[in-house]
Amino acid sequence: GESFLTVLPCTFLGHALISGFRGFADFGRRHRIDGMIYAGVIVFVVIFGLVVKADFSETPRLRAAMIQQNVDPWKGGIEAYERNLEILIRQSDRALEEDPEIVIWSETSFVPGIDWHRRYRTNRRSYQLVKRLTDYLDTKDVPFVIGNDDGRLEVDELTGERGRVDYNATILYDEGEIQEIYRKVHLVPFTEYFPYRGILTGIYHWLKNADTHFWKEGDEYTVFEAAGVQFSTPICFEDTFGYISRNFVRNGADLIVNMTNDSWSFSVAAEMQHMAMSVMRAVENRRSVVRSTNGGITCTIDANGKIRTTLEPFIEGYLVDEVPVYTEDDTIYTRWGEWFGLLMLFGGLGLLVLGAVLRLTKRNN
Repeated sequence: GESFLTVLPCTFLGHALISGFRGFADFGRRHRIDGMIYAGVIVFVVIFGLVVKADFSETPRLRAAMIQQNVDPWKGGIEAYERNLEILIRQSDRALEEDPEIVIWSETSFVPGIDWHRRYRTNRRSYQLVKRLTDYLDTKDVPFVIGNDDGRLEVDELTGERGRVDYNATILYDEGEIQEIYRKVHLVPFTEYFPYRGILTGIYHWLKNADTHFWKEGDEYTVFEAAGVQFSTPICFEDTFGYISRNFVRNGADLIVNMTNDSWSFSVAAEMQHMAMSVMRAVENRRSVVRSTNGGITCTIDANGKIRTTLEPFIEGYLVDEVPVYTEDDTIYTRWGEWFGLLMLFGGLGLLVLGAVLRLTKRNN
């Protein structure tokens, strides 16, 4: 529906200008009824948006701190991870001076895996870094939401061998413990997982030997609870898929927290395009969105889709905002899902078939 409102006037203008400006007026006269219908739809959409606009005057707020460490995601190794942690701690301490109720780090903000190295201690320096982090967290009286690698001992479905399996995950750390973990359910093909592992085994092992890090998909739409708020954390490009945020909200999430690391792009334009997807998720479900990123765009978006506050991209810093936690009602999309898109799809196909039949009938007559 949104694409229709955007594309239709562009298509009309394109056809009108085929004959040059001289034929523009004639085209407008021939399609004046179409133009009037389109104008009516636009007026309806604008009025509808104003009528259903959420009022936050009595809405409870969550004072959230988002940490933007701005580190190069292509640089790995324990020394880089140590420097990253120093930045995260420094910026978190600055943010904590403003009394937030929760502190949110970005996707894979901390490496190595916290839970894995507390359980197995397979690498001394990695364990020491994890201990340094948990010692720091244990001195704080607010919950921390951390993007991390979650390692598990599981049986490989193809080889049948038992070994370490990694998930791209979000960890809620509070009161000295990992309270809950969300494991990313929609991975990016070829960069986060290899979809043809069982068929193109040689290519899969070549990529693994080239230090490509693959994760396993999670299968649960986790809803966290902290600071009196229920929230869920779509990781990075998961916020571009409407069904994921919808499932979180239907499971009880009152707030959407997007954990992102887009810094690999080195592009403000790419960061802004991704942020625009979070605006859509806010409007679709009428839930506020908090975005905590490595390098941008760190921001908050209210349930009407209005961008409240932003942090300048590609700088080290933090952002604190009192985010409205709006839960008054559910949208049609949250209740019924993709019905409108499917209606447009099959309706368009039906009209295409009908047009072809009418043309063939007219030709035969």
